[in-house]
Amino acid sequence: MKISTLALTAALAVPALGVMPACNMLGGKAAPTAAPTITSAETLEGQLDRTDAAVVSSLAALDRLRGEEIDKSAAFEQYTTQVAEMKADQAAFNSSAAELKDEGMAYQQTWMEDANQIQDSDLRRTAMERQMEMEDSLSTIDSQYQQTRQKLNAYVTELTGIQTYLKNDMTPEGIEAISSQFDDAQTKGDDVRGSLDKMQEELLKITNMLDDEAKKANMLR
Repeated sequence: MKISTLALTAALAVPALGVMPACNMLGGKAAPTAAPTITSAETLEGQLDRTDAAVVSSLAALDRLRGEEIDKSAAFEQYTTQVAEMKADQAAFNSSAAELKDEGMAYQQTWMEDANQIQDSDLRRTAMERQMEMEDSLSTIDSQYQQTRQKLNAYVTELTGIQTYLKNDMTPEGIEAISSQFDDAQTKGDDVRGSLDKMQEELLKITNMLDDEAKKANMLR
């Protein structure tokens, strides 16, 4: 799923539900010349993919530690690297989600203010309905983010605990002794990936709505 930056710009270059020229929508009044952007939707989309890839890589590195015919020292070093990368992606994921929330709130505020100025009652009602659809999707994304954040925190904590343990005991017996923790990490990693997929699905609704508005805006040119 790739979001067109041009589409985002076109969608947001006019007031929300900009299906008519500004002078008609606002009863002859000049419309705001600038609109907020939600370019962070594209940023978050890419970050969700990167976070998912980091989970896959860290799970693969974890699994290698249990292999019999491997260089344990090299495997642990690779695992340590993957845990560090997972933590970096965790921070980037939180940052991208926060950016989307902030931009989404600004976009919603401008949309509502512009819609309240529309003189045509039917058009104003349609604008409000569309604004509510966007608000619902943004709210859902935020709820899903909170759930995913908690799962990701638990996963990273599990990885870090295993890393600390193995730093002092990389013997076959030591690894076998925490086999249940290996299994728990796998389960938690899978849970994170499932939550990331749900966020992608909801994000698609938002970007589709923005693309629809871009098409309407282009028809007026």
